[in-house]
Amino acid sequence: MNGSPVPGATSATLSVTAVGEYTVSITNAAGCPDGSCCPFVVVADPAPSLTATAVAASCTGSTPLDDVSITLVGSSTNAVSYTISLGSSFTSSTPLFATDQPLAGLATGSVLKGGLVNPLSAPGSSYTIQVYSGEGCFSDVVVVIPPAQCQCPPVKCVPFVVKNVLRR
Repeated sequence: MNGSPVPGATSATLSVTAVGEYTVSITNAAGCPDGSCCPFVVVADPAPSLTATAVAASCTGSTPLDDVSITLVGSSTNAVSYTISLGSSFTSSTPLFATDQPLAGLATGSVLKGGLVNPLSAPGSSYTIQVYSGEGCFSDVVVVIPPAQCQCPPVKCVPFVVKNVLRR
């Protein structure tokens, strides 16, 4: 690796786990080298990232609506698509979309998923967003949607005094 032999790498296969440039040097049965060919380079591919926020349901009177949404705050430059599943870990068998959704063209504040149901109790509903790079790497982001509070606060009685001031 990087011009130095990899200790113990004498078999026909090598499982590469470190970033670097690798070349192959082979000798035949007579001990003669047959030449090295085609170095390959292993580079680190950073995991894509995405930041999103939950927007709680709006209310009509004391009734919460099912208009919860997840909105984009930002994403890394290598994040190209995403999908979402219900729960605090990603479940590939029950995504909310039939196909991965592109991130291209989405700006801060764009809705990643809307029309979600208002959670009935605290702490709320968790959704996991799995974001992908073009190379197939991915990372997971969990967003918790809090239940909407549509009740009016209790009425408070505040004493006040009215004064009539005459000016002459």
